[in-house]
Amino acid sequence: MPLVTRCNPNHNKPLHNDIQPNSVNTQTTTYADTSNPIKDINGTKHKVTAINQQKFLTDSGEDSLVAKHFLFPLTRVIKTTEAIKTSKHVQPSAKHQKTALDICDILTNPPRKRWYEFFDLTAYFRDTRLNPTTTSQNTFCNPRITSTAVFWNYIKLLDPHRLYFTKDDIEFFQQHEDTFLTYIQTGNLRLGFEMFYLVMDRKLHKIAVLLLELEKGIDNNKLTTNEIIDFDRKEAPWLEKSEQTEYWLNYLYKDIMLLQLYGYDNTEIVNKLIKKYTKESLETVAYQTDDTFEYLINSVARLEYRTLYRSPKSHEHFQEFRHAAHFGAGFNTKKHPYGFMITKIDPNSPAANSESLKENQVIKSIAFNNSKNFNDATKMQNLGLCDAYLQGHKTVQCEVIADILEPNKTFICDLALENMALTEQRPSSEMIETFHAPSNTKYKIGVIKIPIFYHSSTEAENLNGVAEDVVTLMNNLDFSETSAGLIIDLRNNPGGSFKEYNKLIAIFIERYYAYNARCIGEKKLDSILYKNNCYPKTTYNKPIICLVNSLSCSASEQFARAVQVYQRGLVVGERTIGKCVATSEIDVGYGTLSKITFVAYDSMGKSLNLIGVKPDIFITNMKSSEVRSEALIPHSKTYDDITVSEKLTVKKFPVALLDELNDQSYARKKDNPIFTYIEQINEFKQSIPDTLQIPLNKDLMQQQKQQRDTEELSIVNQLLQNTNRPMVASLKEANELYDFEKEASRSVLMEAAHILTDELASSHKHES
Repeated sequence: MPLVTRCNPNHNKPLHNDIQPNSVNTQTTTYADTSNPIKDINGTKHKVTAINQQKFLTDSGEDSLVAKHFLFPLTRVIKTTEAIKTSKHVQPSAKHQKTALDICDILTNPPRKRWYEFFDLTAYFRDTRLNPTTTSQNTFCNPRITSTAVFWNYIKLLDPHRLYFTKDDIEFFQQHEDTFLTYIQTGNLRLGFEMFYLVMDRKLHKIAVLLLELEKGIDNNKLTTNEIIDFDRKEAPWLEKSEQTEYWLNYLYKDIMLLQLYGYDNTEIVNKLIKKYTKESLETVAYQTDDTFEYLINSVARLEYRTLYRSPKSHEHFQEFRHAAHFGAGFNTKKHPYGFMITKIDPNSPAANSESLKENQVIKSIAFNNSKNFNDATKMQNLGLCDAYLQGHKTVQCEVIADILEPNKTFICDLALENMALTEQRPSSEMIETFHAPSNTKYKIGVIKIPIFYHSSTEAENLNGVAEDVVTLMNNLDFSETSAGLIIDLRNNPGGSFKEYNKLIAIFIERYYAYNARCIGEKKLDSILYKNNCYPKTTYNKPIICLVNSLSCSASEQFARAVQVYQRGLVVGERTIGKCVATSEIDVGYGTLSKITFVAYDSMGKSLNLIGVKPDIFITNMKSSEVRSEALIPHSKTYDDITVSEKLTVKKFPVALLDELNDQSYARKKDNPIFTYIEQINEFKQSIPDTLQIPLNKDLMQQQKQQRDTEELSIVNQLLQNTNRPMVASLKEANELYDFEKEASRSVLMEAAHILTDELASSHKHES
C-alpha cells in the first residue's frame, strides 16, 4: 500500500500546468461588496494581469490549490499513524479579511486617523498639516514593506529551514511575488492560507515517512557514513521533490544517533521517537485559522521594528503575562483533535483542587454557569475561560476524556472561575545576614526579587500591580527598621508596564523624571519631558543595589539606569539587553496590533536602545544557551541622544569608594570556587561550535561527545573538590545530585549582598 496518495489523479503533471486562467471580472471592486469579498482580488486601481487571474485566487467553490495539487492525506497504514490526520483547510473568514484591511490601513503613510487619535497625536498632525484621509493604498510608513519583502518574509516564517517547500513550489508561488502584498491589502488571503496549509500537510507527510521508516527497524549501517548533514538550511537551495524524503530521513537518523549516544536501547528509542513524532503531528493538526492569519499578517507587520499582530488567543496569553494573573479555572491547554488537552494545572487553583482533573486529559465540551448547553470544544478556537470570567461567568462544567485511548468515556467536572495571581511572576522577599570581618559587624540585607513589572488588574479588584505588592512585602518584612540595605533583584526580568515602573522607582527616588520621545512605529515625532509624581512617595532611603543580568530588559533596565544616574545605588551584574522602546496595542477588531509608541531616554537625555545598562560592578552569571540582545531583533535601530532642557544635579558616588568595592568584589570572586566554575563552564559552552552541521557517524559523534563530557566532568569535579564534596563518575550522577545553576544564582545574589555590606561598612568608616 502506498504511503500517501494525492487527491488529483494527474498529480505527476507539472504544478503550474494544471492551473488555467480563469475569467475574472475586470470591473473594479472594493471590500464593500460583501456578497463575496474575495471573488475578485484586483481591487481598486489594480490592473488585471495573467498573474492575478489564477484560479486559486477566486472563490469558485472548487477544491483549493493545495487539495488539488499539494495535499498528502495520510493513509493509516501503520498503528503509529493512527493519531495523524490531515489538517483542515479552512479558508479565511470575513473577520480576517476586514482585519487585514484595517492593519494595512494603520501601517500606511501617513498614519490613519484611528492610530493617531488612539495615541493622542492629534496635535502633531495638526501642527504638521498632514491629511490622514488622502493616503495612497499602496504606500506604507516603512519603505521596507514591499510586496517582495512580504512574500519572502512569509516564506521564511513558514519554512525557515527550507524543509517543506520544494523548488517547484517556490517557482510556482513566485508568480505572485509582485502582487502578494496587494492580495493582503485588498483582503484576499486565500493564497497565504493555501501556502500555510501546504507546509502543515508536508509536516504531516514527513512525520508519516519517519514513522514508516522507524517501523522497518533501525538500520545502524546508516550511522557509519562520513556524510555531514547541514540541518541549518536557511540559505541553502530549495530541495527538489525527489530529494525531500531522503533529506527528511536524516532527521530520523540524527534523533536515533543522539539517543544511542545517551545510552538508550533500540526499544526505548523506538518508543521515544513514536511518542515524539505523534506529539508533533497532534501539534500540527491543532493549528487553527487564527494561527494561519497571524502568520500571514506578521509577514507584513514584522518588517517594522517591534511591530507585531496578535490573534485573540495570543492577546489573551499576553494579557495574562502583563497582569501576572490567570483568568479562569487554573489550567493551560493546547488544541487536540478531540478538543483541548490540559498541559499544566496551576497550584492552589480550582483545577488543582479538583480530585478528578489531571494533566494530559482532554476537555471535549464545555458549558458555563450550570448551563445545559455544552459547546463542542473541537469546533472552538479556544476555551475562552478568560473572556467568560470577564463577562461575569462564575462556574464552568467540562466534559473530560480521561484517557485519549478511550475517547468515548467521559466524565463531568465542575469548576469555579477565578482571577488568580501567577505566583512565579509575583515578587518575593527574604532577609540575608552578612558579616563584615574587618569591622566585625553583622548586617541584615533585604532582598526583593521582581520577575516582571505587571499591571494592576482593572477587571477584578483583588490583584495589585507590582509597585503595590513590593510595598506590601517591604512593610511585612519591616525593611525600614531591620535592614541595613536592600537588593532589588531584576535578573531575567523582561520588563512590562512603564506605569508600574514609574510607581516603583518613586519608592526609592524623590522627584524622579526622565524623557520620552513619541513615536509611530520607527518614526520619532518629538521629545516630551516627563516628571514622575506617581504614588507612592519615596518611602525607602537606605542604600540599595540593583542586580541585573544579560536577560534584564525594557522597564527593568530603565529602573537600573535610574538608580545609576541618580546615584541612588549601585548596579551590579551584567550588561542588560538594551530594549528602551515601549510598545502599545491598538484593537484592530479581531486581535491587536502592537507598535512602538515612544523611545525612553534617561534623565540625562541618553538613549540606551541596543546599548543596555553597563553595571558599576561586574558579576558574571551562568550563561544560557540562548543569546539575547536587542541588536538581534529584526530591523532594530539606535536612537540619537537628546539635548535635555533640565540639567540633573546629583551627588556623585565617590570614585575611590567604587574602586575599593570593585577590588573587594574581585578578590572574593577570585577565591570563590563557584565563580571559578561559572567562568570555566561559560568558556566551555562558548568553545562548542555553534553549528547544525552534523556527521551521521555514530563513532565520530561518540568520540566528540566523550571528549566534551570529559572536559565538562573535569570542571564539575574541580568544583566539588574545592567545595569539599565527593567527586562524581559521570555528568548524569552530578545532575542527579546537584543543581549547579541554582548554586550559581545564589552565589551571585550573595556577592551582591557582600558588595552592599562593603559599601555600608565603608560609609560608616568614612563617617567616623
